[in-house]
Amino acid sequence: MKRVLNFVLLTALCMLAPLGCSSKPSSDNPLLRDDAALTIGYRSSQEFEKRYPQLLKNEFPNLNYTVISNSEVWMDDQTPADWMAQHPADLVYVPYTRMKEFISEGLILDLSSFIKTGRLQLDSYVPAAIELAKQLGDGNLYGIPPSIDSRVIVYNKTLFEQQKIDFPSPPLTWDQFLLLSQRFPYGLAALEPAPIFFLTDIGSTLGYRLYQTSPPASLVDNPGWQSVWAMVEEPIAKQNIRFGDIDDFISGKCAMAIINYRQYATIEHIKPDFQWELAPMPIDPQNPDSSPLFSAEGFYAISAQTAYPDAALELLKFLTSSTAAKWEVNIYGISSNKSVTPSDYLAAVGQLTPSPYFDDIPAEFIGWGNEAILSIQQGISREDALAAYKQKTSEFVSGQSSP
Repeated sequence: MKRVLNFVLLTALCMLAPLGCSSKPSSDNPLLRDDAALTIGYRSSQEFEKRYPQLLKNEFPNLNYTVISNSEVWMDDQTPADWMAQHPADLVYVPYTRMKEFISEGLILDLSSFIKTGRLQLDSYVPAAIELAKQLGDGNLYGIPPSIDSRVIVYNKTLFEQQKIDFPSPPLTWDQFLLLSQRFPYGLAALEPAPIFFLTDIGSTLGYRLYQTSPPASLVDNPGWQSVWAMVEEPIAKQNIRFGDIDDFISGKCAMAIINYRQYATIEHIKPDFQWELAPMPIDPQNPDSSPLFSAEGFYAISAQTAYPDAALELLKFLTSSTAAKWEVNIYGISSNKSVTPSDYLAAVGQLTPSPYFDDIPAEFIGWGNEAILSIQQGISREDALAAYKQKTSEFVSGQSSP
């Protein structure tokens, strides 16, 4: 009787395995054919293999793939059209900042036909990732990012409860958010790589730019930016806003922090001795449902000149799948695949819709902006700090415009 039961159990497991346990690609996948061959445009072959070590060889042993460098496009040393004319790639990793060029010049395929036929299904993707891509394609989808960068508010729930202060409840404007932070001695840890980026987060949300490219002009003290500097002057002067690292929050010193996904993962790993929760980023009251604080490193897109669109599509799908997300190293932000994205982070991010924003800020503007913030911390008035910032940036612009 025992042998019969074992046989029945083994038979049942064998029947179920292909349905629920196997992660192998479907047998009709063109990437599994003996003659499968594709060319991938990526920053470099070394970077591709570092990001996906042995992944394609393990999943598609018959696939003969070649990675060619499109670093010239990433470095702005060559136009997308010139690079594509010289390189017969089937799938291209397109920089976020140049996606519109690839689309407008007809260099990559609109994925709508694959979506209509069910060949490409979007249910497994983070909605913000797809929406970001569609925004760049004027409503159509031309590529999918393997990951996106976004930020959220994290707050010390225990500290808020102890102080009997209401939690940050969306939608919050930047004014409301900064006033909330000032109810604590150390209200906010701003964890940007440079302090001025905290201000550009506020400014970009409200639609302000520091630098105008054509004709070149410094906008650092226009009325919009005046209001931003007025908003942050007091909390910066009192060091209520701390430009430090994640330890300022994890230690319990700061009540809130603005974090990216890597910093979220650090908090999850360390498990501080207080309760904490997430909230979406502050908004522009004129556009309460959207935020420019989303970006992507790049998008996988199918070349318009490929002779193998079906195979290129399958590779695009695989490189943006949960399998690839779990395998790849040095992921940029959160995975575009919902199944590997923490639900609380996804819930906070998902309350806002991406609105792409590009601001080509000269490095000098960043350095001088940091100096202006330091001046305010040292007791210099906002007016004087901003006047010095304006003078330096205006002189820089004049020098750039001179023949």
